[in-house]
Amino acid sequence: MPDLDIIKEISWNQLGAAIDMLQDVVEAAPDDLWGNDLEAGSFWQTAFHTIFWLDFYSSETRAAYSPPAPIGLEELTYGSKPPRVYSKVELLAFLDHARANAHESIMRLTAETALEPSDTRKGMPRLELAFYTMRHTQHHTGQLVRMLRNSAGVGSKWVGRVRG
Repeated sequence: MPDLDIIKEISWNQLGAAIDMLQDVVEAAPDDLWGNDLEAGSFWQTAFHTIFWLDFYSSETRAAYSPPAPIGLEELTYGSKPPRVYSKVELLAFLDHARANAHESIMRLTAETALEPSDTRKGMPRLELAFYTMRHTQHHTGQLVRMLRNSAGVGSKWVGRVRG
């Protein structure tokens, strides 16, 4: 059985790479692609949704979750919308926060807590939730890359392991 520290390092290398790819595509989005309304499926809203759930799933508990201002909790209620369009600067700051939270959530795993159920995703074991979060992040990042390519003819580079 591999050492838990190795499993945590590998998990972070891959979740971190997915986050790096999300950052790259958000940074590359031109203003005319960003969107200026609250419609689900717009570029900014898809980026927001992805960052919100990355941050939420990386949190210790549902009750303790508190995103940084100006982000609210509307995303937790199905069908609710944010109060306004968030800027690229705001979402990149939120992504920095979520990245730190995701890294910490993996690094604080122990042999006991890795299989402990998380209340942020219906009792899924915490280590499995890190993989679920990676898949969710990469799924929506792929959508954003497609939007960017279709709108601006710009692609996004693959990131094989977390940068830095």
